[in-house]
Amino acid sequence: MNADMSQLPLGSTGLPMREPGHGKDLDPASLAGSQRTNKVRVLVAEDNRFVRDGIVRLVNGQADMACCGEVGSIADTPLAVAAQKPDVVLLDLKLADGETFDLITSLRRQFPNVPVLVLSQHDEKFCAKRALRAGAKGYVMKEAAAEHLLSALRMVLEGKTYLSPVMTARLLHKS
Repeated sequence: MNADMSQLPLGSTGLPMREPGHGKDLDPASLAGSQRTNKVRVLVAEDNRFVRDGIVRLVNGQADMACCGEVGSIADTPLAVAAQKPDVVLLDLKLADGETFDLITSLRRQFPNVPVLVLSQHDEKFCAKRALRAGAKGYVMKEAAAEHLLSALRMVLEGKTYLSPVMTARLLHKS
């Protein structure tokens, strides 16, 4: 794997692309066929390259999922959603180049059929409600086990909202 993103070939979006599960460079056009029709397409928006690589590996390791693209900034996210047409966007809450809550609102407006699942290191008791109000369909803490992230992705893809059991209980008791 090449750690220097400037050395990766660019896909049709102008973003570095990688073949799901193999770490090889690949243009998104070559994702046609079985991966496009049989697997859920996940776009990963995470600015920490180390974390993003781990998420991509986790997603690509699933029989029913494939990472269709990865971005590291707010500016690149809507462009990648338009070009890659993911089934779901997995979005880091704190990308370095702007206000992510505004991005969630914008994505929901531009791509109403593409759910956004927020992944964050910030405690959900402070940010989850705001993310949901902005239009996210779920909120997962980065400290959660990989199984929770995968469950959250699957729930959101079923049209449900995902929150941790602790956050769900907290919201239900405050109503």
